[in-house]
Amino acid sequence: MKFLQLFLALFFVMSADSAIAQFSVYSRYISNQVEWQDDWQNYVSDDVIYQSSVQLGLGYWLRLKNYRVEFHPGVYYTNSQTEISSNQVVNVDDIQSLNNVALTGFGVEVPIHIYLMDIEGDCNCPTFSKDGDFFSKGFYVFLNPGYAFMTHELTGMNTDNSSFEQSKTDNVLTASAGVGIDIGLGDLFTISPHVGYYTSPNNTMESLALAVGSAAGDNLNTTRNVRGFFGGIRLAFRPDYVKQRRAMFR
Repeated sequence: MKFLQLFLALFFVMSADSAIAQFSVYSRYISNQVEWQDDWQNYVSDDVIYQSSVQLGLGYWLRLKNYRVEFHPGVYYTNSQTEISSNQVVNVDDIQSLNNVALTGFGVEVPIHIYLMDIEGDCNCPTFSKDGDFFSKGFYVFLNPGYAFMTHELTGMNTDNSSFEQSKTDNVLTASAGVGIDIGLGDLFTISPHVGYYTSPNNTMESLALAVGSAAGDNLNTTRNVRGFFGGIRLAFRPDYVKQRRAMFR
């Protein structure tokens, strides 16, 4: 977690001067697909694990000088909860039943927005204050590399009716790509709805693998991919733009 703490410290140092800071907050809803979903439902529970997750994040705005390519380095929190309502067979050590499967984590990412239809534009954001066609000025494609710390947790009951908890934290690479559009709400705010596809390869879901593997009687691979489509919305706050406009009329 030292890497995440260092990034957070850097983020707040960069944002210390609110007169020039360019912040954003964002939220995403991800429809997850885990590779071993069929095995889980065949041998452990009818419930679909990690069916969806929610991300909440904070970002900072940067851009290239001569081209409309923007960078939004940020940090986020993610969460997914599955209540287990049925158990077919659970045979992991002394575990009798499962109650809950949870995925929580923190991540860092650097979304890269490329305005293909206005690549050499003046980037006088937000789009509300721009001249020209709304769609061509606001439409962008994005690539989003990242790194996350994900904790997979199982809770339930042992055969002696005592409660148990198993957890495992993975450090994983993440990536996503998609499209979005900027909608200016004035000189201060820009809202950006976006959609895309997300992937997180090689998750070491050790606790879940033990549950599935023991119930199925197989030595399953503990490394699995998580992927899915998502929709999100970003709200950018641009006090620097207001300051620039005021300076023009002094």
